[in-house]
Amino acid sequence: MSTRRIRHQQTVRALIEDMLRAESHVIAALGIDDGYTNFRKIFREIGIQDGWTLTPGNTAIDIRAAFQVFSQSAVRASQGGTAFVQAALGGFSN
Repeated sequence: MSTRRIRHQQTVRALIEDMLRAESHVIAALGIDDGYTNFRKIFREIGIQDGWTLTPGNTAIDIRAAFQVFSQSAVRASQGGTAFVQAALGGFSN
């Protein structure tokens, strides 16, 4: 891994950690399967929890389904304090 990429990764991780410490943010990630990239590993390295990572296949149906999950989770999180805390703790499976 290049030094430049490591620096960028550290910068992104620091930003994510700051946002999560504020307790008013949910950080989610979507990595569309390309057959060789380990998106879960990459997202973990920058501080995104596995529960908030989706890695759908690269078909239109899979991508639409993933965006539907994102959408439903955003609605749940935006419905108020208790709903936000429950959504933040549960990830997409909540």
